[in-house]
Amino acid sequence: MVKVFFYQSDGPTTKLLFTLLEKSRSQDWNILLSCSDQNEVEFLHEQLWVQPDNRFVGIGVAGSEFDQFQPVLLSDKFLLANDPQVMIATGNSTIEPDIVDKFTRIMVVFNQNDQKELEASREKWKLLSGLGHHMQLYCQDRNGWALKAEANQEKKEVN
Repeated sequence: MVKVFFYQSDGPTTKLLFTLLEKSRSQDWNILLSCSDQNEVEFLHEQLWVQPDNRFVGIGVAGSEFDQFQPVLLSDKFLLANDPQVMIATGNSTIEPDIVDKFTRIMVVFNQNDQKELEASREKWKLLSGLGHHMQLYCQDRNGWALKAEANQEKKEVN
């Protein structure tokens, strides 16, 4: 079963995206960063290369002959060229139900102050919870991140 994590940010999500990319790469997972359109792909490609403290995550934009070698592949299409274990979807992107099971984890990152992203993320929640996946919603507040909602909890076996 795919584990799905929603991250509701109280502002722009670029810094959060970078942190999630770093954490996923520390597990040696390949990632598909699913964007809403080509403009978002280009924006994030530029922004994710510019990080403080010399932090670095290798990323590439889908569409080259080297896609399969990219640890992080940015795309506005559902490509599995880099054999990703993780999909990180931005707020306005879409998720195709027939590819969900190809991933170990799915993360949806959205800005709660952007009504369009908020509505699109609610639709993703309905879709993925309806498919029976274990879901968690984390919200950002003054103290950091807190679990605010959960659906389809994993059943623990009692011995």
